[in-house]
Amino acid sequence: MAEPVEGKLVIRLLPNASGNGVEISSSRPVTASRLFIGKQVTFALQTIPLLFNICGNSQLISSLRATESARRAPAHDESEEWREALLLLETLREQLWRVLLDWPRLSHYEPAMESLARFNSELNRFIQLLRSDPGITGSSNEPPRVRIDQLHWQRLAAGIEEQVFAGSAKTWLADNIGICTLEQWCDRHRSLPAELIRDIFDKRWHSLGFSDYFPLSDKLSKAVHDNLKDAQDATGFVQQPAIDDYCLETGPLARHDEHPLIEDLLYLYGNGLLTRMVARLVDIADALVRLGDFFNGRQGLPFRRGSRGIASVEAARGQLTHRVEIEGDRITGYTILAPTEWNFHPRGVVARGLASLRSTNAEQLRQQAEFIIHAIDPCVAYDLQIGEDDA
Repeated sequence: MAEPVEGKLVIRLLPNASGNGVEISSSRPVTASRLFIGKQVTFALQTIPLLFNICGNSQLISSLRATESARRAPAHDESEEWREALLLLETLREQLWRVLLDWPRLSHYEPAMESLARFNSELNRFIQLLRSDPGITGSSNEPPRVRIDQLHWQRLAAGIEEQVFAGSAKTWLADNIGICTLEQWCDRHRSLPAELIRDIFDKRWHSLGFSDYFPLSDKLSKAVHDNLKDAQDATGFVQQPAIDDYCLETGPLARHDEHPLIEDLLYLYGNGLLTRMVARLVDIADALVRLGDFFNGRQGLPFRRGSRGIASVEAARGQLTHRVEIEGDRITGYTILAPTEWNFHPRGVVARGLASLRSTNAEQLRQQAEFIIHAIDPCVAYDLQIGEDDA
């Protein structure tokens, strides 16, 4: 079978008496952005969402901000806020796929296919509305002119809240401040995620995949940018990124590790399966609340512009960074560092989590490994091989 153009991961788990050996190899074309060298900036901006179709909006916005900072031509503040809304819409869509489809299948529950299809269709309409405004995703100096149908959004948000939280996302975020309130929510409500979390409790898989926790924080972003400044050195860095030999992780857990509920779960179970799955629910609730407040005009959305041709955004799977060099209207250098390179580093969080698994039952070991991989979530296909005979 031909390998997909976006490449794939091969993850080998080698059980032994002392635990598991783990080997992760990647055929992802991390230097694919070199095709933009010598091309006009407009070509790159038009091509990037097509080349990276999983998180195309995140890729586009990171590219726009990197390009604008290289040209020293920042976008309007209003444009940047709407770009953040677009990032949140894409994150919401991606996380709903994980929670309503992938997670239930792994747990042998019936996925919420009908609801997911409806949510996906409606979210794509909002995404397309924002994408089509040149004041948001264009390189023009015009402010955005987009208008949101408030009633349409409120109905969509209410449907998602009922399906995922069995109530208000804002209330869920405020009420769930620790393990006790989380268990009470699971006992009181029959939403699909509540049942899935209860399943983790019942299996006693709270700490499954626990390992050292090294989040890619905002404070460390400067070190990341410093490693990307030299185009020649950056190639090795984006293939296997590390800061001071630490292989960091990025994603919903790193984004929300200061929320009281996540803080409590980290204290009790570390960065194990329960903490990661709940962090994904926090990500969904946070996106719904922030989008609702922004669309209603109650609160703006903070944003982070690029600097010296480098820009990072929070995509669904974690921090995504673009670096661009421009002379005139031609690109002379382009580098992209995606979340998958952090999280699926050969010594990264997935490798550490898989190495910690201790099941001696082959079928259960595979299921547990699939859960860990899913909870961290690569942006490409992967092949999980267990033992020498599976290779």
